[in-house]
Amino acid sequence: MKIYIYDIEVFAHDWFVVFSDIDEKEITVFHNDNVGLKRFMLRQGLLFGGFNNKHYDDWVTQSMLTGADPETVKTHNDFIIMQKGNGWEFPFVQYQKKLFKSFDLRDDIADKGLSLKAIEGNLCQPIVESSIDFNINRKLTKSEAEEVIFYCKTDVSNTVKLYHKRKSYLDGKIAVGRLKGIDETVSLSLTNPKLTATFLDAKRADYNDEFDYEPPDELVLKKYLEPLNFFRHIDYDQKLECDIAGIPHVYGWGGIHGAKENYFDQSTNEMKIVDIDVGSYYPSMMLEYGYISRSIPSAEGYANVYHTRIKAKHDGDDETAGALKLVLNSTYGAMKNQYNPLYDPRGANHICITGQLLLTDLIEKLETVEGFSLIQSNTDGLMIKFPVKNEKIINGIVEEWERRTRLNMEYTEIHRIMQKDVNNYIVQVGATYLIRDGIKTFTKEDKRKINTKGGYVSLWQGGNFKNNSLIIVQKAVVEYFMNSVPVEDTINNAGNIFDFQMICKTGGTFQNTVWAVGDDNITVQRVNRVYAVTDKKYGLIYKVKAGRLHKMPDVPEHCFVDNTNCLKLSDLDRSFYIDLAKKRIADFLGKTKKTKKNRKEVEKMATTKIEDYSNMNIYQKLLAVRLEFANANIKKSGVNRFAEYKYFELSDIVPTANELFAKYKCLFVCGFDKGFANGSLYNTDNPEECICFGFEMKQLDIMSAEGKRKMNEMQALGSEITYARRYLYQLVLDIVENDSIEPTIGANADKEVEKPKAGRKPPATAADRKQAVEELTGAGDREAECTKTQITAIKNGLKKLRETEGDYESYITETVGKIKAGMTKKAADTLLIEIGEKIAKAGA
Repeated sequence: MKIYIYDIEVFAHDWFVVFSDIDEKEITVFHNDNVGLKRFMLRQGLLFGGFNNKHYDDWVTQSMLTGADPETVKTHNDFIIMQKGNGWEFPFVQYQKKLFKSFDLRDDIADKGLSLKAIEGNLCQPIVESSIDFNINRKLTKSEAEEVIFYCKTDVSNTVKLYHKRKSYLDGKIAVGRLKGIDETVSLSLTNPKLTATFLDAKRADYNDEFDYEPPDELVLKKYLEPLNFFRHIDYDQKLECDIAGIPHVYGWGGIHGAKENYFDQSTNEMKIVDIDVGSYYPSMMLEYGYISRSIPSAEGYANVYHTRIKAKHDGDDETAGALKLVLNSTYGAMKNQYNPLYDPRGANHICITGQLLLTDLIEKLETVEGFSLIQSNTDGLMIKFPVKNEKIINGIVEEWERRTRLNMEYTEIHRIMQKDVNNYIVQVGATYLIRDGIKTFTKEDKRKINTKGGYVSLWQGGNFKNNSLIIVQKAVVEYFMNSVPVEDTINNAGNIFDFQMICKTGGTFQNTVWAVGDDNITVQRVNRVYAVTDKKYGLIYKVKAGRLHKMPDVPEHCFVDNTNCLKLSDLDRSFYIDLAKKRIADFLGKTKKTKKNRKEVEKMATTKIEDYSNMNIYQKLLAVRLEFANANIKKSGVNRFAEYKYFELSDIVPTANELFAKYKCLFVCGFDKGFANGSLYNTDNPEECICFGFEMKQLDIMSAEGKRKMNEMQALGSEITYARRYLYQLVLDIVENDSIEPTIGANADKEVEKPKAGRKPPATAADRKQAVEELTGAGDREAECTKTQITAIKNGLKKLRETEGDYESYITETVGKIKAGMTKKAADTLLIEIGEKIAKAGA
């Protein structure tokens, strides 16, 4: 079988058809030549492909093949385009069988508004259109005909590129047909749902029980009964909004949807985030609960497809496994299509409803686990967070749900997630595994892959033939959240100009498109490649309707239309893309009052880079821990009142130290044996690596000089261990303190300890003693100046006031001015009361 890609152009008195083989080595053109066209196309073993040819090119070409003159061909063309008629209903070809075999590259593309010109732009090709008016009411000149042929060849060349982009899709359809004995030309001519119906021998039937729903016995709901009651009394256009596990959810005909909005989080040693998805959710329910279309002869046929695919996948037969996956995944959609032989709306509704309720069932059970939280519910799975210590409980609940429902879960570890809403998120995923009888079996290793969903980020690794706009902005957003790369770095370092392009389309309800250049509005194409540029003479691009200009959405104020790929990187206004990326980041973080409150904290988390330290040895890890601890500016809370110095308490050191040990995958273990204190630092990525620290312990004296007991033996032991642990942590972290002796250790508890002379404060002056008396007794003139103590109290109060959520900046500034200007003790007392009331009010 030889494949040709083709395209046609039709004018009042001229038609053209251009063919190309898929290697673009053989280009053939026909102009008003019915005989030559027929001789070429009706040869044996040929198959013709195009874009949207099923509804237009194929039937206009049928007129050409059956001898229509150019005027009739034009009439057929207008019947389809202007009158919106079906090509096969045009009188000249009505009731005829199509004379050639063809397939349409537009089949199974969800975006119905996608045009070949938009595809050309998305493929980074020049977006070229002929300047020849299709409404010319005369025969074309030679030069006009040559221009039409040139642009038609260009369209065919781009359609060939699309063919190669969709090659795996076409091969899958051929493989399905081959398994059923269907000729490949027939397989390629059908959409996936129609091919699936043919494969399963479905026969169209009508049903009147679409909304009859009865939940399966396997469903066990006790708390969240509202969704169940909703689906028992539902109209098709309704949806239910309710809270499940503290998250707003929507139930309806697109599956369950719920998510924490503007949510950023990451897994830690204490808390784990996991995505749990039901494997082949809809196909599994069709088999387990009998929800397969009643329009197929036997449900066993679908079951055979399912089990044959599993065997093929196990045997490494990728072609068969891929082909049968197409059948399994296309069945549900076909059951909702009234024009498909598989049509069975009750079965489709049962699949969709039961899927939502069973996931709700699982949430209800998981919610009982301490520390559990739900992050996201989607059509076939959940994203959850829970304490690592409770992982076995979580897994046990999921396994019980699997046994009861006869459905199987697949787990994927999540390292980090930034979620705008249920339809827009970025996740860094880890290993994938199954759990059977409490045993984990890993199916995919941890490659820290980044997965995305949503128009803001889904194309961060590059575009495709369906969409290829603002790739650099999507990349900047993902790099910011997942790898802590500043937006400016990503955008300023980018060197591919196509990453900056926007493909702008003017819809059919508008007359044309214009571009503001200087004082002129220049008419441009309906599909255009646009960039932000620094040259201010270039303005906006507009859609025109009824003489009014409508701005294209999201285009830069100064844009350049570059359909011939002539712009240079140096012409770009990168600041536009930087600002747009920051706006999208702000959208991810949220702008509500609640999210604004925690925004700085979220941004700090989002810009904290996740590193992989598994390749570091124990010495490298220790050095990194010491450096980070030294830079952590830990405050000393211990105070020696006698020697007048501060020191680290154990409680100052341990929390930060343990966070750093967890970050670098280390474990510090303290031990005490035969009068020695020992500390061992292990590399948990390689437990054979260890560094040891230690010293001989000194026993505390539990008796005073007079023979009185200062503490019991257990208290003394506790004190010894506490001191020893503190010094072990100081050793491993290389904490340096002043060489001061702590006089309280071993001192006589019954005697007052004299302060060392070193560092003694000078004696109080007469003025100091007078002020102290006045502060304590309130003596002196009522109009006396406020004291240092009052000023300190006022400043501390203002500091607390600034930390509240209220806006007190102007008040604080005014108060500081009063302090600097001077105030009386009475005024200071009044001010302190006023500040206290404001603090109390702000905290209410």
